[in-house]
Amino acid sequence: MKTLKNIKLGALSLVLGLGLVFTQSAFTPAKSLNNIYGYDYTNGVWTLVGTEGYRCISNPEPCNYDFGTGAPTPGQTPDEVDAIPSETDFGSYEAL
Repeated sequence: MKTLKNIKLGALSLVLGLGLVFTQSAFTPAKSLNNIYGYDYTNGVWTLVGTEGYRCISNPEPCNYDFGTGAPTPGQTPDEVDAIPSETDFGSYEAL
């Protein structure tokens, strides 16, 4: 009887532990790319990444910037914004 009680307690602990694991933030979906903008160094304009007809064209500067929940203001340069520059995409985000 005592062994059966220990097994029930262990099983209950396991279920509660797994419930905590699967409900924590480690299992939340990845952030969407809606607030990532590309900067056109030639024309000085920001374009939402994913806009058809645009891509990064060779340039040593970061191409894309993550604005989190914000967005760039027209006329701002990459040096003036509070955004995280891409560490992998370099170029000028320009129309093809």
